[in-house]
Amino acid sequence: MASETEPQMSAELSRRAGHYAAAVAECLLAAGLPVTIQSCGPWHDGDGEDLDVEAGISFTQAFQDQHGGGDCGLHWTGTSGWCIYTAEGPDRHPSGSHWPGAGLLPQPELVAEFVDAFTLDPAGSGSGEQPSYRREGQDFTLLLDALAPYLPARPFLFEDPQTRFADLHRRAYDNRVRQALSSPASTPLTHLHLRQGELTA
Repeated sequence: MASETEPQMSAELSRRAGHYAAAVAECLLAAGLPVTIQSCGPWHDGDGEDLDVEAGISFTQAFQDQHGGGDCGLHWTGTSGWCIYTAEGPDRHPSGSHWPGAGLLPQPELVAEFVDAFTLDPAGSGSGEQPSYRREGQDFTLLLDALAPYLPARPFLFEDPQTRFADLHRRAYDNRVRQALSSPASTPLTHLHLRQGELTA
């Protein structure tokens, strides 16, 4: 990240961006959207030098199939905020991006609403013009402060964003199973043959 930051700051920016992405992923999971992967890290130039920070959230193949079958996901950069991108072909070359225009760090609920709007009307959601809220490689201390509210309340449990996301993912699907098992008595009975190992699982 150029001369303004040391490797420790680069790592801390990546960690905080990851926790922000995990907070967004939590809202998406709560809305029933098929989030699969959350990643974060430094944003490199062609020579491998750290320039800024970015994070990403991917959707399942089923979600991608509904929107053309190519790669599709959410991407956040420390300069332009969130966008939904779509990519086609074997090289997954980006073919379109939709920017919500909601600022650099919109509330996670707003990001989930933007994804919901995209699922209903891909062509009409957001803008194709990439905004710029911050200069690349500048004001890292301010960005760290802005990301601080998204750090976990219990950092000793979820210091790593990936660990936090894995726990969110597990709890979301656990809740889905519990809701299905506690459905109204009027729900028709379904007979299903299971092996003992499958039942245990």
